[in-house]
Amino acid sequence: MKRILARPVVRKEPVTPDILCRMVTSLNTDNMKDLRACSMFLVAYAGFLRFDEMIIIRLMDLQICSSHMKIFLERSKTDQFREGAWVVIASTGKITCPVRICSTSI
Repeated sequence: MKRILARPVVRKEPVTPDILCRMVTSLNTDNMKDLRACSMFLVAYAGFLRFDEMIIIRLMDLQICSSHMKIFLERSKTDQFREGAWVVIASTGKITCPVRICSTSI
């Protein structure tokens, strides 16, 4: 019965740098919600972060410098001992640079 009723698995397309570039170029910088969503997408993509890790990030967990950004993750799915970890994201200088977007949104 399981094989008879089964439907083929349709996988979603992964996010590509081209999709992120189009998102940033169409960004309305006057709208804070759009700016926040865009910065979250770029940070998650650059830092290989899961959604659960993104939603627990607070302002005090961020350290933004001109050349990089450091994010402290208090807990993670892969952190077995619950010690926390620092994620470093380098500045790329491109339009999709999460360091540049986050420094303008703070």
